Amino acid sequence: MFKHLKSFLSGFDLSYADRSQRKNATINPQVIFFELIKLWPQIVGIHLAQHSTPLKNTHKTLTILTDHPQWAQELSFLEKKIKQQIFKIIPQFTFEIKKIKFQADNTFFKNQNQRLLDTPPPCPGQGETISKNKNNSSADLHPFSPEYLKYKKEASNLFNDIEDEETKDLLTSIFITHKHQNKKSV
Repeated sequence: MFKHLKSFLSGFDLSYADRSQRKNATINPQVIFFELIKLWPQIVGIHLAQHSTPLKNTHKTLTILTDHPQWAQELSFLEKKIKQQIFKIIPQFTFEIKKIKFQADNTFFKNQNQRLLDTPPPCPGQGETISKNKNNSSADLHPFSPEYLKYKKEASNLFNDIEDEETKDLLTSIFITHKHQNKKSV
């Protein structure tokens, strides 16, 4: 007379086994979030991804960090479309995101870009000479040191005939650097 719940549910689309597997399956939310960060350019496009990045997902609110308030406003207009793209690409986020909040913080993007600019790939054989030149030129010679003032006076006497101030300053700088490097190497 009475049927087991298992046999009753087998007639429906959701089987008992599927439900128990879904209930017991634990997917680490951090792994899913890192997947979102990795796929962010695919979700919003390369251009918008250069100006925004997912920051956190707390209390079913996804926080997106942008490099300027204008980008935050622009992305807020696309909130529904962004959610649809996220749910399409990462279905695990379907019940994890109810709304999206946008924050503007330029320092994160400046630091990220600065790290990329500070560490250019060295050219073979040139990496050592560039770093030696940087260390020798301006690090040891202060603009108010007697040596610098002496070199500057020599350069101004030497380049007195040049009328263009920008060219004169450039040649003076080259002259001082050259004199200083020659003195150090001797």
